[in-house]
This record gives sequence, structure tokens and C-alpha cells, in this order.
Amino acid sequence: MLAASVVAVGSVVVPPATGDPSKPSKLLVTLAPGTVIAEGVHEHIILVSLQDASGNPAYATSDITLEMNSSDPAVGTIYTGYAPYMIRKGETFKAVTFAGVYISSTSRRATGQTWITASAPGLTSNRALLTVVEKGGAVAKLKLYAPIPTILVNGNYWWPIVGQLLDSRGVPTYPTVGQIITAPLSSSNTSVIAGGGSFGFYGSGAYFNYVSGNVRSLAPGQANITASATGLTADSITITSIPAGDFSLSASPQNIRIKPGENIEFTVTATLLSGTADMTGFPNWAVQVWWENNSGITGLPTRGVYAVRGFPASNTVTPTGTATFRFATDSNVPPGTYTITITGLYRNSGGLSATRKATVTLTIATSAAAQPAATVTPRPTPGSGEF
Repeated sequence: MLAASVVAVGSVVVPPATGDPSKPSKLLVTLAPGTVIAEGVHEHIILVSLQDASGNPAYATSDITLEMNSSDPAVGTIYTGYAPYMIRKGETFKAVTFAGVYISSTSRRATGQTWITASAPGLTSNRALLTVVEKGGAVAKLKLYAPIPTILVNGNYWWPIVGQLLDSRGVPTYPTVGQIITAPLSSSNTSVIAGGGSFGFYGSGAYFNYVSGNVRSLAPGQANITASATGLTADSITITSIPAGDFSLSASPQNIRIKPGENIEFTVTATLLSGTADMTGFPNWAVQVWWENNSGITGLPTRGVYAVRGFPASNTVTPTGTATFRFATDSNVPPGTYTITITGLYRNSGGLSATRKATVTLTIATSAAAQPAATVTPRPTPGSGEF
């Protein structure tokens, strides 16, 4: 079995996903925020995410129904209005809603602590401790939560970051009536996590909120995300981004020698190293490969696109797919040595995950070719290929 190598980003060494993410093995429960004000329904504050055996994010390969439980129903329960809670195929997490308890004898909401547990068949369960308190005093601080602190590189996918307002003692609190608080986010490493987005708190409407806009993971590495607002103590969190999937790409033969007018043929092999192929529901397009006539060779097509098959929606860790490129050259191709670049894209439900390249050196000679000419075949139609 092949394994992906460690990816180094600056001074940070980030291991890629290991194990077989097509087989999520455990659940992770995180709370964002972990302390809430005693009131009615707390929308989406519980995040249940899938992890592989190494603790890295994993995708659901089929719909997973979660069983949610609160250890102390006197403090609060899992809100049933959105049930059943399900992590659907191709997703990595599910947001769950908590419901506070009203005590009629005191005309107040319950406070205290309760363990929130998530379980599902075949997966290791997990829990987190939720604290419910009375509202604090005047707003003095910002608090950031990254309920999924390790995320997958995917180009543009919604990952939750939650901002909360606290008083000087660190107790959750609301802004005053008419108070407007805007807290923009910045990233210490925009090549890993794009900056931008902000939290908005208007009047007494909310004391925690999700970032507006997508949190985009662009490359493996780490980034510190900071929220700041005038007159408030800022807060930062660290987010780690790891490859969602990796593969190797090779071409054979790597060196081709022909005469003008003869045919070119080479085979590209893509081997999945980590991740799972069936992310989009179109496993035949799990890895898309194209070649580019980047040397501007006269008499050759400028580009050809193939879908590398052989990455089935199965439990195989290292499936391999091949694509054969065949096309004829024109008789007026000038002699010389050229480079053809082959690029492969691994895609998942969030978008682009990994890019790999291979090259073929093409020599156009006036003498006899160093390899037999292939049988003349029509130029391929983009999007097609032989496998």
C-alpha cells in the first residue's frame, strides 16, 4: 500500500490524511460556543464531525444517522424539530441544535452543565460538556471557536467559525439595545486560509454568530484567524488544513521520438494515495487528467481532456486508473525537442483538493523514430479516452 508523504509548509509540518477516509471510524463532538446563556433554542451550537482512525476529518461514504443525547435533561435536551440529524454522503459534519428548559416554578430557564453525546452504528461515540449560565454584564471581549480545528483542503467550502460576545469575566452576554458590533476576520496565512468575512451583532438580537462568507481552505498548513472590534479585546484561533486526498501521477514512456506525421501515444497512470474517490457521486471523474501542448508545437492539438477511471467507490485504499493519449501529428511539425505537461486534478464534494503534474519529452526528428509508430487513430474528443 502506498502512503502520502508529509507536506511541509514553511516551518509547519502537516501530515496528510492517513488510514482510509472512506471508512470513518469515530465521531467528534465540539461545541461552538461551549457556554451559552440560559434561554430557549440554541441553533446549531453542537458540531458532530467524522474522523478517520488517525483523528483526521473523513467523508461519509453513505448517509449516517446520528443518535444525540443530553445527560441532564433538566438542563437541556437535543432539539427534535430538526431531527433526524444526519451526516449525508459526501459530508464531514452535521450541526445539531440544543433546547434549553423552562422551569415554571421559578419562571426562569435552567442553568447547569450537561454532557452532549453523539453515536452512530459502527463508529466510536464522543461527547462534550455544555455549560448553561445566566447572561453576563457589558460586552468587553470577543471569543472565537473553531469547532472543526483541522479541516480539509477543498478550495471553497463552508467550514464553521463562531464568534461570541463576553463580558469582562468571560461570561456570555448580549449587546445593548441599539449597539452595533462588527468584528472583521483576518488570516495570518492567506495562502492557507483566505481572510475576509466578519461577525455582526446588532442590538440585543444575538450574542454568538457564524462568520459571514465561506471559510476557504486553499492549501495545507496553518493559519491564525483573528477577530477584532473597536473597544473589545480581540481573540485568535489556529486552524490546520490538511490534504483531502492525494495521488501520484506518472506518464509512460517519458521520452518519445518520432518523425513528422507519425503518431504519438503515451499512458498516464494516477494512483490514489489517500482519500476517497466517490466524493461527488461521479466516481469516474474522481481524477481528471489533461495534457497541454505548452511548447506550442505546430500540428498538435492544443489540449486534450480525459477522466481517469479505476477509482471506484469501494473500500480499496490505493486504486489505480490509467488514460491512454493517442493522436497524430501533422507532416509540417518542425524538428526539435518539446515538453508536454500532463496535469491531474483530484476533486471532492468541496471542490479542488490536489493537483499533480507529469511530463513527457517529445522529440521530433528528421531521422527514423526511436520507437515504433502507433497505429493511426483519430484525434480524441475532449472528455473521452481509452481505459
